[in-house]
Amino acid sequence: MSHDVFISYSSKDKNVADAVCAVLERNGIRCWIAPRDVTPGMVWSSAIVGAIHGAAVVVLVFSGAANTSPQIEREVERAISKSIPIIPFRIEEVSPTNSLEYFISASHWLDAFTEPLEQHLEMLAKVVRRILEVKLSDKVGEETPTRPVAFAAPRNETPTRPIAASSAQPAAPLPPRSSRLPVVVASTAALAACLAFAALFLMWESKTTAVKVAHEEGAVFRDCAECPQMVVVPAGHFMMGAADQEKSSADWERTGEQPVHDVRIAKPFAVGIYAVTRDDFAKFARETKTAMDGGCYYWTDKETLDPTRSFLDPKLSGGPQAGDHPVVCVSPQEAAKYAAWLSDKTGHNYRLLSDAEREYVTRAGTTTAFWWGPNISPDQANYWSDASYRGSTTAPGRWTTLPVKFFKPNPWGLFQVHGNVTELVADCWHPNYVGAPSDGSVWQANAGGDCKERTIRSGSFMNSPDLLRSAHRRSIPADLREVSVGFRLAQTLAN
Repeated sequence: MSHDVFISYSSKDKNVADAVCAVLERNGIRCWIAPRDVTPGMVWSSAIVGAIHGAAVVVLVFSGAANTSPQIEREVERAISKSIPIIPFRIEEVSPTNSLEYFISASHWLDAFTEPLEQHLEMLAKVVRRILEVKLSDKVGEETPTRPVAFAAPRNETPTRPIAASSAQPAAPLPPRSSRLPVVVASTAALAACLAFAALFLMWESKTTAVKVAHEEGAVFRDCAECPQMVVVPAGHFMMGAADQEKSSADWERTGEQPVHDVRIAKPFAVGIYAVTRDDFAKFARETKTAMDGGCYYWTDKETLDPTRSFLDPKLSGGPQAGDHPVVCVSPQEAAKYAAWLSDKTGHNYRLLSDAEREYVTRAGTTTAFWWGPNISPDQANYWSDASYRGSTTAPGRWTTLPVKFFKPNPWGLFQVHGNVTELVADCWHPNYVGAPSDGSVWQANAGGDCKERTIRSGSFMNSPDLLRSAHRRSIPADLREVSVGFRLAQTLAN
């Protein structure tokens, strides 16, 4: 074989494709890329087909242009027909057309949206290297896998900051965890005409050889087209609760944030990089035919039920929501049903965060009132900015939600962990931390808990800035829908 990798790309993405080839070849991986490697005088289509057949891996530079390219579709179909693994290297946040989705699954992309591109290219090189290593070992006697296999960087090569790619090590044969495959989808010749999603489902039942994959800390992944983007956060420990110097507007807030205590998170877990959006929740409501009637509460001088408000139209006074805004007007039970729906769809454990986990990922290793420091401004979060916190700058409040990716993410890659919408967590309400778990688990009715009330975190566009602090927590009735309350999901990762 004269080359290891065939690079499939739209002409509009030539600069990125050339960069892919350059990084792979710098890592000792032989590439075939047109027009560079088309032999003069050879029929173009014959050269392309021959190069695909001669490759061990196909890297697809996936973008909006590639998504609508008949040439890309033909190249993908040819690779699938020859059981050649495909690595979709997604440089734009677009979902595949129906024709491409026939062959590739949205859950298996290596996302490369964020800067620097070089970081994602190096991860791609590691993924390709893993595939080539296994193919080489197959040739010397190991059984060749007969269905999709995924590989990524080893644990000791984990990047120091979150990146949009999953990482893994080859391990003993186990059923593949399709949601954790970072990039690769391939089909056997016998299944060449099967839908990628159907092939993935069949993988759970298959008894052929597979390679276990596991997300590394900082890896970003998406289990399905309807699933939220998740990031793997590390194990660790932190001091949970309010430091004495933090300012609260009322004594009742301080008692709910104390005593400060050490919490240890034993294992990495995944968390949504942003709150569940209105569009994401609408897909669930349509598919499950969930009735969302009954109205939604809003605040005047008291909580008031408006039967005409809903998650589709909460009638926020500062302006309407768009599909990429966080969903509101969802009760704790409905949020749990959404998590269960994703779990059933993917086979993985989606859930609400625990109270401790929510503070842990908000702080992301920091100890100040907010992850960026001890103070706050309207340029950092969406809140009732007419009020000041420790002399902070004031401005008229927005009185509506903002897109979930509006502000800079925290050090672990999570957007808007302070403000925009208050977020539900799984815990029953406890008025303080006396008897609280020290392992980050959900705190239920034991030790004086009240499960008629549920804990909420982070503050919203309607709240004063002190309610946005990392340590702040309060409660709402367990059956309440409210115009400023949404939720974010976590996922328990298998060992």
